[in-house]
Amino acid sequence: MSNLAEPINISSESEEEERIPLLSQELVNNEEKLENTLALISSVYHITDIRHSLFPIEYPDTSDDGIAYVFHVENWTDKKAVFNNIQYGLGKPGGAHSNIFCPFLGVQCKDDKKSCQGVKICKIATPEFKDVTHSTVDLNMDLSSRNSSFLTISSSHQIRLNTQEEYLAVINSKCCYNNYTCNGQPVIRYHKTNRSNVNQYFIGCSAYIFGTRHRYISGKPNVDKNLLKELLGNEGRISNVNGDKNCFTLIPSASQKQKCPIPHIIDGKVELLPLVKTGCNVIFHKYEPLDLESCPYIVMVVKNTHSHPPPPPHRTPNHLQQDLKSLIENSNDLLIDSTSRRLISGPLIKAVFGETVLADVHASMNNIDKLRNIIMREQKLLHPYGQAFIDDGHIMILCMFKLQAEHMSKFKYFMVDMSYKRVFGEINELEFNAYDENNNSVVTFCRIYSNGSNAKAYQYMFTAFFEVYEDLTREKPTFYYFNSENSEKKGWAAIIVDLDKGQAKGLSLALNSLYNSLSPEQHLLSVLKSCLIHFERNVRNSKYSDESKFLMRQLPKAKTKDEVDFLFDQLRLIDDENINDWITEYQTPWILASLNCNYSSMDYDVWMTTPFDTNVSECSHANINRERTRLRLKTAIFHSWNYNLGLYRRFYNNYQYNVPMSSKNKSGVKRKIDANKRKEKQKTTSLLKSQNKRQKGNVKGVKNDEFQQQIQELEIEERKEELERKKLDNQLKKLEIARKKKELREGQ
Repeated sequence: MSNLAEPINISSESEEEERIPLLSQELVNNEEKLENTLALISSVYHITDIRHSLFPIEYPDTSDDGIAYVFHVENWTDKKAVFNNIQYGLGKPGGAHSNIFCPFLGVQCKDDKKSCQGVKICKIATPEFKDVTHSTVDLNMDLSSRNSSFLTISSSHQIRLNTQEEYLAVINSKCCYNNYTCNGQPVIRYHKTNRSNVNQYFIGCSAYIFGTRHRYISGKPNVDKNLLKELLGNEGRISNVNGDKNCFTLIPSASQKQKCPIPHIIDGKVELLPLVKTGCNVIFHKYEPLDLESCPYIVMVVKNTHSHPPPPPHRTPNHLQQDLKSLIENSNDLLIDSTSRRLISGPLIKAVFGETVLADVHASMNNIDKLRNIIMREQKLLHPYGQAFIDDGHIMILCMFKLQAEHMSKFKYFMVDMSYKRVFGEINELEFNAYDENNNSVVTFCRIYSNGSNAKAYQYMFTAFFEVYEDLTREKPTFYYFNSENSEKKGWAAIIVDLDKGQAKGLSLALNSLYNSLSPEQHLLSVLKSCLIHFERNVRNSKYSDESKFLMRQLPKAKTKDEVDFLFDQLRLIDDENINDWITEYQTPWILASLNCNYSSMDYDVWMTTPFDTNVSECSHANINRERTRLRLKTAIFHSWNYNLGLYRRFYNNYQYNVPMSSKNKSGVKRKIDANKRKEKQKTTSLLKSQNKRQKGNVKGVKNDEFQQQIQELEIEERKEELERKKLDNQLKKLEIARKKKELREGQ
């Protein structure tokens, strides 16, 4: 190192003569010990621990006496990486000088001093986060801040958590009336849902007046209505529940999040607590020569001990960002239509980085939004302005790796749905999905490609799935109801499907071969739930009268078997054409049990805490379809494998390093807020469309008084319709009374 100053001599001449042989022998045995000689970095720092590095360091070690890092930057394309690659947040207090002499380097330098900004933790963070210190980071250790208790919460706790999230979502969204300027408060209201005079709750607005349109959020089955009513009536206060004491949320100090994503109960009140930034007195002091060509070394001094847990590796090193940019720029296929999803699943990742999954290259790449930002910047700079032949017969290709099977064993339920767009030709894709609450992501466990969709084909597919699952996990597939006689129940508790008769029959036969103590139909009664959205769609698209459709929609909501029987009786009285065919179909035991819990053998607790639709599967279809549709079979399989592998690698990094999979807030509260906004937007759009249809025939230049008159006429029509509905309700009540009287007379 020709440009480095000689080590400072702090010994007398006589002492030096005695130590020469010893020092020479020491240099022969270990040259690195020379770097431990006391060195003067500046007038402030006298460092004994000096370390050389050819690369930037993300988690530099530190000590109370200080450590000096000498970076050899002659081959670096970005000299700023000394600071930019550090995973600790750096900021004030600090300072800089443009011309200062460094005795160690022997040249004039510009220095830059920054302080560690700590991390962000919840206001009620666990003492493990408040009383911890560290001076070194082992990248192989578990940096997860996840509380293990959240992985094993009870169903009652889950319902309470859902209710708290629903409450926070409601109070943080406004009523849509008068362009969201309404000052009304959210309240629990009720409306009649069927002809048996049963009320269903919804979240409405306290300022509602007949004839106006205010907030309307339908009640959800996995939310405690009484608790929600208590929260809305008491400004978020809840009784008979212990307050939260410890939270394990930990995020980098550079994050823009201001609130903890987990709702907490503090002093009896539900709220989102603020994130608190921890303090830290570690300093990072960089000395960079004014002439790096003649002295290609940068010295960084790190001193003191960190008083917080290590932050997750959230920053992508500069050289990896440059490699990503080069990959996008030099790839003809990705040049125009590159997306983060295609980049993750593309074949160039392994060619450039030597890894199949970007998250294996660096944990920070687990955050897909970072990739999106890089790709968007590059695209803005670059552009400022068949199916392979398949023989006849039944084809079935099952794709599932061990990580998927092991992950699936931890879930209470899974969904099964067929996708018809991925592969060109006759091949369709059957997916097994669920929503992973821990990673806030849709997860796919298995994909089966097949050209069959009848009961026999589904039987083969489900049987193959159970066999492969057992081969991968070394455990036989088990369901909750298999262990009904044991005190400890385990296994899958529910399967959610979409009212496909062939699929249900194939599943029942596969389950019967797996566990033949029950009949095929008994298996379905114990485990099957049908998607209510598919049911609603079938009713809406049917050719029956509006009165019949209204009664049909009440089938899943009926509280007792008597109410269900009453609905079928009323449908027969309406006497629509072919109505008996519909009644016969939906009186099929497994269909009725999959729609109404009164006929199901499933535990009520399981019924209420598992999904009522297959929206997760539909979301999964949309995600994988971004990889393109109508693909050749081999290409579709490869893309799916790559996508699934990347997703599970990102799950692992999220757990191991606490690096989020996205910068977006995907907490339960935020998801419910977004869902409410989407519903309000859909209703507003629907209302505008209906108004446009009414106004389509009007002549241009309609006067304001004429428009107001039309509005009044519409309100009168709505009132008439309401009166007719009430009249029909009264008639039905009379029929019910007459029926009961008849039963009493017959009983006498």
